[in-house]
Amino acid sequence: MSAPKAMKSSESDLLEQLRGFNVSQISDALGSSHPVESGIRPIDPMFRICGNARTALCEPDDNLAVLYALEEAQKREVLVISCSPHDNSAVWGGLLSLAALSKGLAGTIVDGAVRDISEFAAIGYPVFSRCTNARRARKVRHGEHNVSVRCGSIVIRPGDVVVADINGILAISASEVEGTLAKVMEVSCNESDIREQISRGLGILKILGIEGRIKQQE
Repeated sequence: MSAPKAMKSSESDLLEQLRGFNVSQISDALGSSHPVESGIRPIDPMFRICGNARTALCEPDDNLAVLYALEEAQKREVLVISCSPHDNSAVWGGLLSLAALSKGLAGTIVDGAVRDISEFAAIGYPVFSRCTNARRARKVRHGEHNVSVRCGSIVIRPGDVVVADINGILAISASEVEGTLAKVMEVSCNESDIREQISRGLGILKILGIEGRIKQQE
């Protein structure tokens, strides 16, 4: 399958703006039509990712598909790796993170296990994973890359824009970025207005326009 197409310069500018918002804000803007995966967590809570997806679908206990995907990955892409739920080995580690950092990737998301976790924060490379495992994977079976993959509760396609932080992971198609950005800017403005009202001493019920009082128990 062909590799994801590079974003046009105008789309790249929009993506750069989207990086300024967190997953909670983007989720508020998009609503329930775009579920958030929360079971795959950042190794460091400060890790944040935003970029176009480059995908790898691994065979059980094997990460050869990851090596191929990493070889083809382009600067600022996000490597999204899907593993078998019965895997008993790590498909990502410190050396692969160093290689990804040298290529300028935005980060790696693994629906599976990783290892060498102390090295990720040390080199400043964002990694998200479902679990850890010290055992290394084999490099024998090709698996697939640049295909749609399941990442927990969401499906990510090659070229989708993936945003991830401590709040969770979500994906949108590249064609949705401009519309999403307009909505999330509105959400951010509303949040700023609420913060300003709170600082002036207004109660949250009044700010949100919720009428009435909570019924007291007898």
